[in-house]
Amino acid sequence: MFSRVVTNSDGTPIAHITTDEQKFSHALNQHHSMAITIWGSLLGMIIERLTNGAHLAPADVRRHVLGEFIDDPMAEGIAKAYEEIQSGDFEGALQRLLVRIERAIRHVSRGLGLPVFREPSLDGNSMGAYKGLGELLSLLEGRVPEHQRRYFAVLLTERTGMNLRNRSAHGLMEAVSREEAALALHVLLAISLWSAGAPGPSEGKEPRA
Repeated sequence: MFSRVVTNSDGTPIAHITTDEQKFSHALNQHHSMAITIWGSLLGMIIERLTNGAHLAPADVRRHVLGEFIDDPMAEGIAKAYEEIQSGDFEGALQRLLVRIERAIRHVSRGLGLPVFREPSLDGNSMGAYKGLGELLSLLEGRVPEHQRRYFAVLLTERTGMNLRNRSAHGLMEAVSREEAALALHVLLAISLWSAGAPGPSEGKEPRA
């Protein structure tokens, strides 16, 4: 059986692929990453035309993203991120959007009755902590549209995917593109359409999309 070492863009090893299951998961992540990259290129061109032609104002974005899991303060922040995309500050936009993605996913998880906080141990050896975005997305499997959950995971948190959230949070991105900022905005637009009113396919409830 052959193994494979997966490296990031600067050659640092991030995963050691040995089992068939790991190989399949890695291949799937690569396939989805390529699809997201192509979609990001198209989305970047769409955003560029919308901003250059003044066809979509920040107030329009604010109105469109309001939903069950995105409240007024979050929508205002998303509109400000769109303004930053308009002005070419893609890094500022991405930072603003990523924290709101995590907050929105936390709202979704809480609304579906999922634990978003890890309690401290009774023996005092571990502190309480909020669960990370990757863990929350894993917990949402079977409770939200799977094609979107998988899209979010590969784009934002999968280590052998695009891993946008973690690369940004840990200072591993030398520059941020319009396409990357546009993809983050698209995630929030998708979440804005979710509703907890529809039963899911396996257990709990699945937000409608």
